[in-house]
Amino acid sequence: VLAVLALRVLRILPLYGLCLGFWMYISPHLGSGPFWYQWENFLEPCRQSWWTNLLFVNNFLPWGVSTTANCFYHSWYLAVDVQLFFLFSPWLVLLFQRSHSLARKVTIFMWASSVVVTAVLTYTQNWSINTFDGAAVALFDVEGYAKPHVRAQSYLAGIFVAMWPRRHQWQQNRSKRKSSGGESAWCYTFTESDTFPMATALGCLLILSFVTVTGAYVRRACTFEELPETHNCGSVWSPNATFLYTAFSRAIWSVSIALLLHLCLENQSRRGGLTAIVKSVLSWRIWTPLAHLSFGAYLIHPIIIFIWKLGGSEKTTFRLFTFLMDFCSITVVTFIFSFFAAILVE
Repeated sequence: VLAVLALRVLRILPLYGLCLGFWMYISPHLGSGPFWYQWENFLEPCRQSWWTNLLFVNNFLPWGVSTTANCFYHSWYLAVDVQLFFLFSPWLVLLFQRSHSLARKVTIFMWASSVVVTAVLTYTQNWSINTFDGAAVALFDVEGYAKPHVRAQSYLAGIFVAMWPRRHQWQQNRSKRKSSGGESAWCYTFTESDTFPMATALGCLLILSFVTVTGAYVRRACTFEELPETHNCGSVWSPNATFLYTAFSRAIWSVSIALLLHLCLENQSRRGGLTAIVKSVLSWRIWTPLAHLSFGAYLIHPIIIFIWKLGGSEKTTFRLFTFLMDFCSITVVTFIFSFFAAILVE
């Protein structure tokens, strides 16, 4: 187990340390202009707490500050990822080797515990994840956004997908199982007719992606001292609607992604159908090299963005075409640098 944990850290640290050093010592010298002074806002946290990044605790320390006030602020995800890996992955694998059924039950229990904890904190702390909701979303950013007890839902859902029995496993072991015939029949029917569950998973993902257009961003953005309930700002959702979305949207998202992945892994048919189409798209070979470069792109892209934007001589007037061109340019440059980082470092 210790070797597995050490290898996980060693997989991340070389490129992570290189990008962190580049962010702190090289990027500030790569441009100038009327907006370049804002690099100081990024450097100040690093002078005080760069070591928290290397120990993967920068999502907790310094305590009580927003995510963007941390050193190399987008690296909160790496801290959460390593923490969840240490807490769950090797231990659940060992448990799964001893008892498949018990490992699945423990994973579901921990996933449900994360959902309950998130719901309780959302209710008691008046959290909101709608970015226009001022003090409510600022509090969530400090207390919940980058914390493992909130983010564990998707992580555990992914682990459960790996544990989820496939149809051929059920068929091979059917005669050995002591479970009722109804359970085996349910699993067989579910995988034989997968259009409805796939449509349900995709529908939930689409609804969660676009539900905020129903009123989350109708009014002006609240300041961080204002609340939608007491000021004419932020979302027009009721407190109950905000609670439900903040507390359970991640749970629904994680279940939908898990179901989608399971159906794609289960589907062996070459015939048409919704699951076959989704699996075909997700199986395109173009995703393979991009996946290999994604870790570097994740670390590098904010560096590219801020060098690009803070080096300008005037404010940018938003135009959709300009935005799309910036997006394409930054994406291409990011993956080019990620390629060289993968070759030279990873």
